[in-house]
Amino acid sequence: MRQRLLRFVLASSAMWCSAVIAQEMPRIDIEASCRQARALSPEDTDPYAGCVRDETAAASQLRATWVESSRSHRESCSQETQIASSPSYVELITCLEMYSGSPSANPRPRRLQARP
Repeated sequence: MRQRLLRFVLASSAMWCSAVIAQEMPRIDIEASCRQARALSPEDTDPYAGCVRDETAAASQLRATWVESSRSHRESCSQETQIASSPSYVELITCLEMYSGSPSANPRPRRLQARP
């Protein structure tokens, strides 16, 4: 009887934790992701600063819309953005917008980053 109760409690805890994690927006190290940013044009003299600015704006936008997205879309997009060597809030928002069908009001080009 005790083992059944323990199993139930552990299984319930695991399900609750995964639900909480899915509600939480991923934490991305913006500075690390932007270190290898490349210039988008000849006028782009500081690609790192532009990347940090874009990612910070995307993170703010994502905070406002994260819980409005479906759980399955959040999980799928979070996993997809972790595949690349440099996860990105811009990529995460783009993925969620593709699922929802609503483009961003201020689309920004993604800075190309070197892949290992």
